[in-house]
Amino acid sequence: MGIGVDVGELGGVGWAGLVGAVLRPLPGEVLGPETVEGVNTEKLELVPKSERVRNIFAKIWLWIDPARGISTQQQFFEPSGDYRLAKYSNIQVNQKIPDNAFKLKTSGDTKFVSGPKG
Repeated sequence: MGIGVDVGELGGVGWAGLVGAVLRPLPGEVLGPETVEGVNTEKLELVPKSERVRNIFAKIWLWIDPARGISTQQQFFEPSGDYRLAKYSNIQVNQKIPDNAFKLKTSGDTKFVSGPKG
């Protein structure tokens, strides 16, 4: 069975937001239900269209929690067979983030330098 995903060439994509991209066409397959860390998920396999990207990642497995529409685990396979596995736990959606989380914390020795102009 094929699914549709067009994530460009799978570069610069926020993986947590990838579920929304699953609605557009790219070769892929639903591998079926799987429980990950006690969460019921659907396992998807994505295969990049671009040969350039396939030289980096031969395929990608995503475990999507359909109840929340988020990825709980991702596995990126290189053509050599090596892979990178990312597991997410204690996922909190739509939580309030305090304003001070975005404030730069510096020491008294910090120097601010402006970037190039133009």
